[in-house]
Amino acid sequence: MSAILERLFEAWESAGRQGMPIDYATREELEDLERAAVKYASMSEAELQMIAYGRIAGSDEGLSLARFIRRLLGLD
Repeated sequence: MSAILERLFEAWESAGRQGMPIDYATREELEDLERAAVKYASMSEAELQMIAYGRIAGSDEGLSLARFIRRLLGLD
């Protein structure tokens, strides 16, 4: 998921920040993002916090999500 989001932000920035990053997604990317949204929507707050802090053993998903959030907020 983070690779898709990074690609969308790169495409958006390359286009002079016209529209929104999601405007640059392919149909397949939109479907992948939808699946991820459904997955995250069904998680408890505690599970989401663990992912955000990268504390799920054997997963870099939390680290990628945290990196994306930092980038989105302009902290990276």
